[in-house]
Amino acid sequence: MSEPLLRVLADDVWCRDEILGAVRSPVRMTVVRWRERELLLYSPLRISDDLARELDELGTVTDIVCPNSFHHLFAGKALARYPDARLWGNPHLAKKRADLAFTDLFDGTERPPWSDAVEHQLIPGMPWVNEVELLHRASRTLVVSDLLMHNPNLPLLRTRLAMGMIGAAGGPKQTWFWRFSTRDRDAARPAVERILAWDFDRVVMSHGEVIDTGAREILARSLAWLGVRNDRSA
Repeated sequence: MSEPLLRVLADDVWCRDEILGAVRSPVRMTVVRWRERELLLYSPLRISDDLARELDELGTVTDIVCPNSFHHLFAGKALARYPDARLWGNPHLAKKRADLAFTDLFDGTERPPWSDAVEHQLIPGMPWVNEVELLHRASRTLVVSDLLMHNPNLPLLRTRLAMGMIGAAGGPKQTWFWRFSTRDRDAARPAVERILAWDFDRVVMSHGEVIDTGAREILARSLAWLGVRNDRSA
């Protein structure tokens, strides 16, 4: 019997890990069940027939989230497989990918139907990225894309070199590219402080190993350069 394609991370949270491209970069899609049998896909990857069958066993895909302006390559195929799902992105990405039929945008006015189970926060001040982070409250799991990377054990030299070029090898850490992309620290800081005020212990990122415990303090240290407050009252 073949191994499942989805890995269980917590109650109602799963992930699918893949290795992409010539440099063999690790990348992850996170799946959150936000109500009984309703599923949210964060940073969608290729969805094969086998993976679709596993998702069908968990529930119905109702939402597909492109978390930032870079993680969108497989969104169209995901939407083609799940045409009734809501497709989420930021306004910058909607202009960049006019071919994608975004139904909902993270623009500060939205209230997603999954808000009671999953909190979200867009980080402003980063016009090239515009990343949204999620908190699955019940499992105390923070889901991020490129906000944090954790690649301590990259087996191939070419992968280490490629990830090292953007500051993504080793970790856990923020990359130099993230810092360079933050054009307005004053705008980004309140959003980051709100995230740090959330109750989470685990962080699941799009690139690298999941941090199962102690994630809040690790993230706070990685974000200290922004001058954020590291307390729960932010």
